[in-house]
Amino acid sequence: MSGVVVFLTIGIPSIRRVNGNAYLLKTIHSVIDSMTPRERSSEVKVVVFLADLDPTYNNRSAEAILHQYGSEVQTGLLTILRVLPGYYPPLVGLPRNFGDTVSTVA
Repeated sequence: MSGVVVFLTIGIPSIRRVNGNAYLLKTIHSVIDSMTPRERSSEVKVVVFLADLDPTYNNRSAEAILHQYGSEVQTGLLTILRVLPGYYPPLVGLPRNFGDTVSTVA
């Protein structure tokens, strides 16, 4: 990819939704399907950030993406990022700011 100038990078963060609806694959499809061949070949890159705290969920999501968009990953159009849960700070006992309710920071 040396020498290639990317015009636009589209980031798609994703975590498991409380209501169970999963839009990640539909979102990726919509973004990629809307691109012209020129955009797909060099001008645009798509980065999917699997940010859920559950590594099993992230792995399943990555497998689903690779199953459906493996060629896009191979060409560099699509990149998948996963972060290990240890990189996140503890999410309990957070300070209350801006009038947060206790339930938001508990």
